[in-house]
Amino acid sequence: MTRPSETDERLIEIETKISFQERTIETLNSVVTEQQGLIDRLATRVERIAARIELVSESLDERGGAGSEEAR
Repeated sequence: MTRPSETDERLIEIETKISFQERTIETLNSVVTEQQGLIDRLATRVERIAARIELVSESLDERGGAGSEEAR
């Protein structure tokens, strides 16, 4: 069997690197997609919590509670 030429060896090395990079990109894409989903869910929770805090704050202000300006 003949030894691969230098060009063939370089081509094989390049193909190997490209294959590794493609797998790495696929893995990173999966991680980014998963993280974006988590960010979206957390953002929704933060919005809900902020809305609840606003309602409680308004309720306390209406009642003259601890959150009102007079109590400060």
